[in-house]
Amino acid sequence: MKRLVTRMILFLLLCLPGGPALAGAAAVSGHTDSINEEQIQKLQDRMLSDSQVMALIAALRDDPDLQVLLNDPSFMQAISARDINTLTNDPRFMKLFSNPLIKKIIERME
Repeated sequence: MKRLVTRMILFLLLCLPGGPALAGAAAVSGHTDSINEEQIQKLQDRMLSDSQVMALIAALRDDPDLQVLLNDPSFMQAISARDINTLTNDPRFMKLFSNPLIKKIIERME
């Protein structure tokens, strides 16, 4: 479960308006085939090595909005496929940006 939440947070970071420094323009433009796997791995490694980020991710386990997304097979397929266009067009996903815990994670990772 923690791994799924971590993956979703990665994609939240990739979908930030204006694009985070680690994701580059590929994420913002929706060209998922251009997302650099090395950048994703570096971001994931940073998240996994930061105990405060991992504590925030653990605190998200019971978040009802997140649970709905984690239990939606089509949404999880979009995550697996790195389909950023589908993700950013899903209001449920975009609503996660207003979650205080996710905001803290994003702030910590920027």
